Amino acid sequence: LTSWQADIDLSKAAIALARGRYTEAEAHFTSSIANTRDAIGKMKNWPEKPPAGGMENGNDVSLLRLGETKLAQGRIVEAEVDIRQALLSLLRRGGKYFGQTGQAVISLSTVLVEQGRYAEAEKLTRTALEIFRDLGIDETAAQINNSKRSLANILILQRRWQEAAKLYEEVFSNVQNNQDA
Repeated sequence: LTSWQADIDLSKAAIALARGRYTEAEAHFTSSIANTRDAIGKMKNWPEKPPAGGMENGNDVSLLRLGETKLAQGRIVEAEVDIRQALLSLLRRGGKYFGQTGQAVISLSTVLVEQGRYAEAEKLTRTALEIFRDLGIDETAAQINNSKRSLANILILQRRWQEAAKLYEEVFSNVQNNQDA
């Protein structure tokens, strides 16, 4: 039952987040995470279990979104705690070269930018790009282009104009090529 409630809360959180109702989204993410943790604890007694790690990975992504929701409300330290916790859990379960790990690294980078920690944010964004590339994600894919754009923005904040311009040109070229295809 808690598994179903977790899914309902997650859907409500996504709707609230899309509507910019961050406090409401936060409450639903928090409830979803608690219900999923409860379901994970009860799962050993289920006759048919979901694939190993699936619920845990989903819960880590929910925790990541909770952190992003707190960041949107200006609660930067709380956001960093949630995002770091999700990232560490994903790393323990899936390692560095795991689909959600790259996105968690980008989310942490965003928090660091908000704190003015540009050099650390740059390093994390470059790491996310490495993860996406090593996973075999195409150079023209959204994850790569969004990461390059984030990196360019960080370089601008460090007044590294020419490096940023080069990245923006790469993103523009990738998008243009995808439109022509």
